[in-house]
Amino acid sequence: MFAPRDDERVRQLKRQSDVYSFIPAIAGALAAVAMFVGVAYYVYNEVTGSRRAGEAYASALAKVGVSMPEGFTPSATVVRYLDQLFREPCDREAIKPLAAALESAGYPRESARSLELFAVRCQATAELLEPAYMSYQRLSDHKAAIRVATELIRLDPAYTRWPFLRAQAYESMKDYRNALNDYVTALQLFTTTSNVAALDFYRVSRMLDAIGKPCEAITPLETYISFDPANRRTDQLKNIISAFSAKGHCNRTYANGTDSILMQSGTNIVELTVNGTRGRFIVDTGASLVSMTGDFARRAGVTVDRANMVQTKTAGGTMAMTLGTASRISLGNAEAADVTIAIAPDQRGPYGDRIDGLLGMSFLARFDVSLSAGRIELKHRELLQ
Repeated sequence: MFAPRDDERVRQLKRQSDVYSFIPAIAGALAAVAMFVGVAYYVYNEVTGSRRAGEAYASALAKVGVSMPEGFTPSATVVRYLDQLFREPCDREAIKPLAAALESAGYPRESARSLELFAVRCQATAELLEPAYMSYQRLSDHKAAIRVATELIRLDPAYTRWPFLRAQAYESMKDYRNALNDYVTALQLFTTTSNVAALDFYRVSRMLDAIGKPCEAITPLETYISFDPANRRTDQLKNIISAFSAKGHCNRTYANGTDSILMQSGTNIVELTVNGTRGRFIVDTGASLVSMTGDFARRAGVTVDRANMVQTKTAGGTMAMTLGTASRISLGNAEAADVTIAIAPDQRGPYGDRIDGLLGMSFLARFDVSLSAGRIELKHRELLQ
């Protein structure tokens, strides 16, 4: 055994140093490979996870008949609701946030459709259907909005908001006659008409004018004013009434004459003449319209449009009535032309024994009216033109 020479020892140390110098480079390369594999695995998981979420989303919505919007990727929160909906298709606590997520993501039609079909499949409620209506209106899909509003009316025919919503959709379609019916229904369903805002009366006036009845359009505004003439006959309303009056040349026919009529003892019953036919009517300042039985309407020959139906509130719920027009109504010497009326369905004594109808505000609002000591006094009021 012998010790290596000095020059050989130096060469050995150099070779060892060269080997050690490669270790950091190799370690760096291995770290880069590991990072690449990690990133690739993360991307793979994200892609497949999104695809799985999308498949779950599509399956869940397919259960309620709605296609998944292309390009929509549900969040983790939405996936949780989707899972609920997939397992329990009628879970309304899952469909509501799901529809809200669709709406906020820019898919209002899919949101509305999911709520509407869920209501058909499971159970319809106003809580689900009203947001669907709002989404359809936002999209100007007024036919779909009318469809949803009609279902809301079916659910609760006595709630004034639902015919109002349908009227707005009809008006957006320029279907003013059906809009008129629903705006009138909304008014009729209020328990206390005197508390209704001027705008609600004006909507009825606007529809009457739109279908070519500017003189009749005055009456809803006069009805609103009649509940508090001192404060409600504003310059703005006077100008609107004046414009309708000038447009229809209403001053000669809208209302004429003055009289003081004795009502039957202990009652508000008066003898009214409609198109030349006499009948017994109850004076009712709380009724928006003159209304009458179908039998009396036929005898009086009033113009009836069977397609124009309104709902009115009664003690037992609601009652469907047909709108019409009386060419002339007179109470003593007080007379008005082209008065909007409502006709009750054929049934026995809707207003009481031997009573033909109610004398409501579509006639009375055309005059200055006072009730006292068993008498009704009507004074002619000039229309501004």
